[in-house]
Amino acid sequence: MTLGEWLDQWLASMADTLRPNPLRPDQPADPGSVYRRLKTLLKQAGLPSIRFHGLGNMFATNALEQGVDVKTLSTIIGHISSATTLNIYAHITDKMQRQAAAKIDRGIGRAEAAAERERLSVENRAS
Repeated sequence: MTLGEWLDQWLASMADTLRPNPLRPDQPADPGSVYRRLKTLLKQAGLPSIRFHGLGNMFATNALEQGVDVKTLSTIIGHISSATTLNIYAHITDKMQRQAAAKIDRGIGRAEAAAERERLSVENRAS
């Protein structure tokens, strides 16, 4: 089961749990019941135990690693500014910067190799 499928299933199962208390409609459901339901679903899905707060962190981290830009992510997760998102997830953006640098290095290496092949080809034609 993918994380997305699991989240869809969890949200659907929470629809009844998040409604007001069926015995006291003027009060919300017991927060403990929501937490217990989360733990049950995680166990059934074979996923590790995680706190609610951890779900948000997991989402943000995965989004950044998959290339979602910081401004868009900041809006999705409700941060006032992109700076807040960058401050919290700086370790992810550092990793992304290293990966980008490696891609640039590989691209430069290919460009240099192509230029060298072209230079040699021109020299051979001139000979």
